[in-house]
Amino acid sequence: MARYSKEHSSKVETWVNSTTVGLSSTELINHFETTINKLWEKSSHQISEVTLSAVMDRAIFTSSDTHKFMLELKLGPSGIRWDEFREKTTDINRN
Repeated sequence: MARYSKEHSSKVETWVNSTTVGLSSTELINHFETTINKLWEKSSHQISEVTLSAVMDRAIFTSSDTHKFMLELKLGPSGIRWDEFREKTTDINRN
């Protein structure tokens, strides 16, 4: 399990670095929102909303160790409540 997690993290990090170069915090949030919404939509056709919510909640919790801004993400019945996230998150530290 740890090996998969490390490989997955590496792939995600590579993707983030290749798609977000030069983006402002607002642009990063827009990119993040678009990507997560696409993943949610795609996944919701494969697994139940309850399972998808549990997976997303775990991903947010795990990611918040490295990326504190993730703690501001709150789940609603149909995904992340982006309005609240945008109100509280104005600067994303990329490091």
